[in-house]
Amino acid sequence: MNAPSVAIIGGGLSGLASALFLRDDRRFGEIAVFEGTSAVGGVIRSHVEDGFLFEEGAESMSRVRPAAVALCNRLGVPLMPARVSPTATQ
Repeated sequence: MNAPSVAIIGGGLSGLASALFLRDDRRFGEIAVFEGTSAVGGVIRSHVEDGFLFEEGAESMSRVRPAAVALCNRLGVPLMPARVSPTATQ
C-alpha cells in the first residue's frame, strides 16, 4: 500500500508543526505546505527599529517558553536575539 500524500494549507506555526509531526510519523508520503504569502511563520515577526527589538505575533512565543522556541528552531522559523538599545530611557 502506498503512503498517502498530505497537503497542508498555511505555512504558519500550526501548518509547519503539522508538517513536521506528519513527517516524523513516517506513515505518510509526500507532505506539501502551501503558503499564500512570501514568508512562513504566520503572524510571528521580529524587527528592529531605532535599536529596539519588536516582536509581533503570539504571546506564547515569549523566550521564557523553551518548548515554543525549540519548535520554532526545528521548523526553521528563527527568532531574533533580544537586544536593548543602549540609548533607551528608563
